[in-house]
Amino acid sequence: MILGYNNQRVWCRSTEERILEAFCNGVSKKISIRDRIENKSDSVFNKTEYILWNTTLVKKFENDIYIYIASNMEEQDRYYTGYNYYPRREYIISNTTKSRLNAFLSYYGFNSLEVHSSMKDWSVRYDGEKLDVDSWYKLDLDNKRLIKE
Repeated sequence: MILGYNNQRVWCRSTEERILEAFCNGVSKKISIRDRIENKSDSVFNKTEYILWNTTLVKKFENDIYIYIASNMEEQDRYYTGYNYYPRREYIISNTTKSRLNAFLSYYGFNSLEVHSSMKDWSVRYDGEKLDVDSWYKLDLDNKRLIKE
């Protein structure tokens, strides 16, 4: 458990806790084989990114926070058809991507994403509003909304 943006308690896994701590402190750090934080600050701009595998999922530019709703297409390079190294079923975003994004959303006081991967409903939603996958959203910290960039 860590304290979030407005000093609220945030419950998440230990890996996500380490990700959030490094991201918020602006520290470049390799958290695991698939998770890393890169601080790209210079004398003019302050930019920090959270990267899962090869996809930037969250970035902080100055005081603005952005999240990337990455579809499962971002992961296709990690699967191949031999020896059962392929996803067992189709899904819109992976559980890891959803978990990491929800940790960041929770940290900033936002509600969690709703992910639906069925023939009836194939979507990612935030507070009932359908989001576009493979798109960037800015976190409106005052109104707790996601604004498409």
